[in-house]
Amino acid sequence: MIGATRSGNQLWFGWSAGTDSNFKQAHVEIVTLDRSNNFSKVQQVQVWNNDYAFGYPAFATNACTGEVGMSFEFGGNGNYENHVVGFWGDFVAYVTSSSNTGTDRFGDYVTIRQAPATESNPGNLFTAFGFGVNSAPPPATGKQSDIHYVVFGRPASSCQIIR
Repeated sequence: MIGATRSGNQLWFGWSAGTDSNFKQAHVEIVTLDRSNNFSKVQQVQVWNNDYAFGYPAFATNACTGEVGMSFEFGGNGNYENHVVGFWGDFVAYVTSSSNTGTDRFGDYVTIRQAPATESNPGNLFTAFGFGVNSAPPPATGKQSDIHYVVFGRPASSCQIIR
C-alpha cells in the first residue's frame, strides 16, 4: 500500500495493482474503511482504463470540503510514464509532465499534500510532486528527470476565508 488519507470517519488506502482478466493494464486499487463502524469496508474501487496503466497513488484530504486529492502516474499504449493529478470522483486525471522516453524504473517520489492555508488560499488547494522522463538535450546523452511541483484545487469560494 502506498497511498493513504483520512476524510471524516473514512480511511482511504490505495496501491498499485497488476493486470488480470478484468484489467488489461496495471491500475490503482482503493479501499475505504469506516472508522466509526468497526472499520467496515465502505467501498473498493479502481482507477483504471484498458488503454492506459495507472500506479503509485498518493492521497490527501481537502480540509474544507473533505474531498480526496490524488497524485499518481500513468502511461502505456504509446504514452510514456507521466505524472497526473486529480480529485477522486471527477474521473479526470490532469497530466503535469510530458515524458518523451521510457525507463525501467519509475514511480518513486510521487506525493500530495494540502497547501498551507493563507488568506487567498483558505485550504482549497493541494500541492503535488511527480515527474516524467525526457531524453537529455544535446550535446548530452541519456535521460533526465522532468520534475514537476504543481498546485491545484477548487475555487477559494469552496472554503471559509481566513481572517
